[in-house]
Amino acid sequence: MIHLDLRADAPELRDLMADVALAALSADYATADVQTGLLKRAGNGLLQDQDNLTALRADLGFAESRIEEIGAGIAAERVSLNYAREALLGVDEYEAATRLENVQFQLEALYTVTARLSGLSLVDYL
Repeated sequence: MIHLDLRADAPELRDLMADVALAALSADYATADVQTGLLKRAGNGLLQDQDNLTALRADLGFAESRIEEIGAGIAAERVSLNYAREALLGVDEYEAATRLENVQFQLEALYTVTARLSGLSLVDYL
């Protein structure tokens, strides 16, 4: 079972969006000192957020790989089950045609013997 508790309101993503918004809003301030301070704070926050974002990406990548593995296993199992079902229920067309021809030949031979026997009588035999 795969459990991934990743949501858009995860603290890691919220911190990242807050730091990006802080950097974007720093252009609205008139003084260079305030802009510099906000950009430094946003930059430091983004550097810290990078590690958290990498961890989220790793978790997501692991979950994706597990989903792929499970999907491949399910596909292989489905193919195996189809083969097993065909083995139980399916009939080989060539084998069925061969059996039908053999039965037809036996039936014709039986009709021939029956026709010859019906023409015989005890009087004709004696």
